[in-house]
Amino acid sequence: MYVGSNEPQRRVTEGSALELHASLAEDGGWTPSNITATAGRPLHLRLTSDDVTHGFAIGQSVQPAINVLPGQWTETTLMFDAPGKYTFYC
Repeated sequence: MYVGSNEPQRRVTEGSALELHASLAEDGGWTPSNITATAGRPLHLRLTSDDVTHGFAIGQSVQPAINVLPGQWTETTLMFDAPGKYTFYC
């Protein structure tokens, strides 16, 4: 995940959320696999799994991992104070 100080190229409209789908690594992992966000602005995510229970965690973050269950949507909002590259993983 890249967090920049400028507006992201792919913009999520106010009040909407970016959808991420999890699958086993050999089936592609997270889709989309890259996200661009803007530092200091909330990033709303809707997470679901296409196969088994997954976790969603951000490296370099103190936020706990989120359980992502198959066929269900889990919503979360992230905020990044500083630009940089952050790794999200299962």
